[in-house]
Amino acid sequence: MFIEKMVLDKILEQRRSIREFDITELPEEKIEAVIEAGRLAPFAGLVQKNTDSFRHFFVIHRDSDMAEKIKVLCEEARRQEVVRIKNNGLADRYPEVAKIAKAMSERPANDIFISPWLIIIAERGGLPQREETCLGYIMENMWLKATEMDLAFRVCSGISDISNTDALKDLLGLDMGEVYAFDACNIGYPKNPIAERREHPKPVRSIKYFR
Repeated sequence: MFIEKMVLDKILEQRRSIREFDITELPEEKIEAVIEAGRLAPFAGLVQKNTDSFRHFFVIHRDSDMAEKIKVLCEEARRQEVVRIKNNGLADRYPEVAKIAKAMSERPANDIFISPWLIIIAERGGLPQREETCLGYIMENMWLKATEMDLAFRVCSGISDISNTDALKDLLGLDMGEVYAFDACNIGYPKNPIAERREHPKPVRSIKYFR
């Protein structure tokens, strides 16, 4: 199978984080098309040998009871982060970050659900530990698929910041005896048309060969 180079390049260039979502809800088939892209992402074969039940997707509506419980865990994590910053003397080194962290800890975590749907991904870990790396593969696949479909996509790092992973596992019905890494994204229709990106912000080109 040959994938036309310009098509893939265009999707890579147009991928972006969208901050404003339309209130119109996505049909399940579009949500599941994005999830399928994540399901197809690479995984650590040695870690997950002899099993195919190591990757889980949870689709949560922002008006559901589950959404409120998720927000409680995020709010707890934000308060803990303020304490960590203070106890480790990080406020002097990163005053702006400390200021933002404190402000976020003092208000409800409504920013977790900026679209009608939040997708939480849980990747089971093992030895060697590769679950965090695999989450990156999953999120990138989903992000590119959403871009192809002209959907709005935004990574929700508040979920991966939850330190009480046991509470999150229990809430989602995952095996309490297993280790999981978590990430999440908001997905939906963009509030405004997504303009074509003319220039892509990227790091300075840096390649070094050792021959």
